[in-house]
Amino acid sequence: MKKQYKNLVVLSTAAVALFASPIAEAKKRPGESGVEKELRFKEGDENGNELKALKTEMLVMRSEKKALQQLQRLEKRYQGTRMEPEILVRLAELYMRRARTERFFEVHKHSEQVMTFAPTLVKEASEAGEIRRAIGIYQRIQEKFPGFRAMDIVMFNNAYAYQQVGDNDSADKLFQKLITTFPSSPLVPDSYLAVGEINYNKRNFQVAIENFKAIRKYPRSRVYPYGMYKAAWCHYNMNDAAAGMRQLEEVVKFGRKVASEKLDSKLDLRKEALGDLALYFGDVKTADLAVDYFMAQAQEIDASPYIMRLVDLYKRHSRFKDVEMVLRDVLSKMPKSEMVASAHEELIWNYERVKQQGKAANQLAQLDEYCDAQAAPVPAKKLKKGEPLPRKDCQDKVAETSKKLATKWHSLWKKQGGVEGGKGQEELLATAEKAYKVYLKSADTAKDGDLPSVRYAYAELTFARGDFREASIHYASLEEYQKQGVKIDPKVAHDAAYAAIVSLERAVKDKWNDADEKHFIQLTENYIQRFPQGQYVLELRCKRAFIAYEKERYDEAAPQFKKIGWESVSTPQTAERILKSQDLYLDILNVKQDYAGLKAAAQSLMGKSSDAKRGGQIEKIYREAYFAEIQQLEEKGNLVGAVEAYKKFALENANSDLASKAWWNASQLQFRVGDAEGGANTCYQMYKLFPKSSNGRDCLTQAAQTFERMARLDLAG
Repeated sequence: MKKQYKNLVVLSTAAVALFASPIAEAKKRPGESGVEKELRFKEGDENGNELKALKTEMLVMRSEKKALQQLQRLEKRYQGTRMEPEILVRLAELYMRRARTERFFEVHKHSEQVMTFAPTLVKEASEAGEIRRAIGIYQRIQEKFPGFRAMDIVMFNNAYAYQQVGDNDSADKLFQKLITTFPSSPLVPDSYLAVGEINYNKRNFQVAIENFKAIRKYPRSRVYPYGMYKAAWCHYNMNDAAAGMRQLEEVVKFGRKVASEKLDSKLDLRKEALGDLALYFGDVKTADLAVDYFMAQAQEIDASPYIMRLVDLYKRHSRFKDVEMVLRDVLSKMPKSEMVASAHEELIWNYERVKQQGKAANQLAQLDEYCDAQAAPVPAKKLKKGEPLPRKDCQDKVAETSKKLATKWHSLWKKQGGVEGGKGQEELLATAEKAYKVYLKSADTAKDGDLPSVRYAYAELTFARGDFREASIHYASLEEYQKQGVKIDPKVAHDAAYAAIVSLERAVKDKWNDADEKHFIQLTENYIQRFPQGQYVLELRCKRAFIAYEKERYDEAAPQFKKIGWESVSTPQTAERILKSQDLYLDILNVKQDYAGLKAAAQSLMGKSSDAKRGGQIEKIYREAYFAEIQQLEEKGNLVGAVEAYKKFALENANSDLASKAWWNASQLQFRVGDAEGGANTCYQMYKLFPKSSNGRDCLTQAAQTFERMARLDLAG
């Protein structure tokens, strides 16, 4: 792996611009104090800031143009004097500054704003052209004034300019010439670094490392740690990770010195070195040493980010055992690290990669426990503006991880056969259930739009494993989400509402106690109100009535069955439930001995069915109810009314088996009330009306005897 670093640019004190910037001048002139304020960037105003940047560059360009004209006049005036090289140095530096302005216009050549306000400047912009002018001046100084007092600075800046135009060979020669010609120059270590960088980029690692290591002779140089750092990368690219590792350890050690002596913080490269040590470590040392090693190297710096980088490298190379070892060490040896939650999460997914779902589920539970432990309130004053509570971040991690695992394991369980998949399937189902429970405990309803669908999936899982009561609770919870304003797919909402009812039925097994029945009524009422045209509305109404029927609450069940039974038929399923409701309503009337109601209900149903058998059954019920109604009249003592009713029944239902019985009953009641002649006449008529009646002969005999006693021998005869 190669790592590139931007070349270090060192400009001499002699390279300071001759003229102050327009903004600096504005600060000095009270009359123009608003310029700086006018050009100040505003956060979020991209177009406005771009326009201000353009104005700033144009002001700088105007100032540079004036400076260039003045330097060119000074160059002519002092040509041939000792001031000439000084002026030329400043002129070269001015061209280098102008190159930056030209680069601005090159970079913004596709900007509509810049093109609108300065099209000519954009078209004519040439950064390389300005740099080549500077190179030309540096060359003049080197050739014309070889004894110039700041020749090392001229060489260095010239070499840097060559680098900017891509001429690294010329730059290399100049840097090396500076090293040999001016061995005491403070720019020598910078030149070694530059030569090393050039050769590093050419993959001449042996030459590069010699130059990087040469910087070790200059421990006070600000490029000292960079030299060691780059030397380490040379070793790595030369397949000597152990040597590179030692170099990086020196960089870390030097960084501690910088920090302790409060030197320039830019020289402290510990974090960069620690990050790269992760790459070297995997090639040199074993995973069991990782945590102790990085803690020893990092000391007061949190070592966990660098350890986690090592974990990423192990993952990339499928070294899952090493990942597990390192992460377990992090959790045991660094319990207060900010990376504990991330270590838990990485360990969870590591187990999942090697198909150890049980361990992954247990690790998920540990992550959840850890997040719960972070739930202690944090004073607002200790949090930075906009910084979330640690508990919230942790719980978000738990929720996201558990959701992914639960749905993945559930899907895998179904794919492998579900409840019929054997013992292995039971374990997979148990892990999925654990993950679901962790998710439902941690998820934020307002933030996670997946919560309803995940809870529905969990309800499906609990239903599949036979825990119907819990399944009903989770199905029904989707309605609560809707009440909170959470959008749910209409089909899912419908199916969940019905599944909550079915689950409760499965749990009860037709043994309805009062509490379960009350809950059932609430669930069915919710379904009917939310889905008045739902396909299960009629079924649920029938079930509610049937429960009341089974509990012998006939007054409650009867009106429900009657309402259902007299509705129009639309589907085969509807027809079946309507017929069932009719039968149960008729049965309730029979049980209550409401024969008048039973007769009226049966009569209203006669002729409605296209099924002859069904029609015959209804007609039979009607006649039996009719007959029973007359019997009630008889039992109440209204014998005269009963006689009339029996005869009417017999004549209206002459083809019924009950017709002859009704006529016989009428005759006997007439005898009972003392209407002997009427009774005898009724018996005489019975023989003619119902010749096949079993009571016909007896009734005729009784009539003959009655007429004889009445001396009506003509009738008796």
